[in-house]
Amino acid sequence: MGLRPDKAVAAPASWIRQPWGAMSPLARVHPCARVIGPALIGAGCIVESGATIGPAVVLSRNVIVSAGTRLDHAVVLPDSYLGADLELSHAVVNGPRVRHVQLDVESRLAERDALLLQLAPSARRRPSGAGRFVALSLLPAVLPALALHRTVCHWRRRPVDWTVVAAVTGRDPASGVWCLTPLRSARPGTARPLHTVWSLLAGLPDVAAGRTAWYGARPRSRGQWQVLRPDWQGILAEVPVGLLQAPVWADQAADHGEASAIADVFWAVQSPWARLRATRAALVAMLKTDKAHA
Repeated sequence: MGLRPDKAVAAPASWIRQPWGAMSPLARVHPCARVIGPALIGAGCIVESGATIGPAVVLSRNVIVSAGTRLDHAVVLPDSYLGADLELSHAVVNGPRVRHVQLDVESRLAERDALLLQLAPSARRRPSGAGRFVALSLLPAVLPALALHRTVCHWRRRPVDWTVVAAVTGRDPASGVWCLTPLRSARPGTARPLHTVWSLLAGLPDVAAGRTAWYGARPRSRGQWQVLRPDWQGILAEVPVGLLQAPVWADQAADHGEASAIADVFWAVQSPWARLRATRAALVAMLKTDKAHA
């Protein structure tokens, strides 16, 4: 594979030299991961805790090796994601394709079977009890207002500012079947702040029932979920759908779906304080929009 234990490992001068070889300063190797030389780890690579790399391994760039995976005598080409608890030896990995060099056999692995999996399997975070309690406390005041809003909309012969969507709230690990939950969400086209407020109030019963959280990802249908990148699916699968989401801006309407996914992934990996700051920025932007429409 281009690396031999009896030869010095050649690497760019900017790379960090290690007893087992060299790694890019932009790579990250967990202290509990094991690396056996010779090995080269390129920029953007992540080696998780419990993974074993080497000997004779090259991770090119943007390669993620998940926990428990064993990799030796292998070259992993760019943008490959190795799922947890795999064993690959004498192989060339390119995304979902694995070629065994000694046997001259090439296989294409299904996304859920091997390579394109979330980085670390974990349970989906559930809405907090405190958040449900707050939403439940607000319901006595909110429900009459929602009933009045529905009556006014009926009298004016226009739809209410929310709709019910079948949103993905998880996936069964055994069968791979998507778990769909009916949730109240803003009706498309209701971009005015007042309309947004009504849709948020309509979502409070879902928060009180534990179907959604105060903060989380946007509700997505099965089709919208399937077009997400596998690594984004892995991140968003761990967070609940939220009544409030990260603000998103897109210059073109066609880019809004991808921009929303990026915003949700960014939201998911931030600390609670960072999420609060993002929420404040979203509210300020909403008020500015309201003044512009006035």
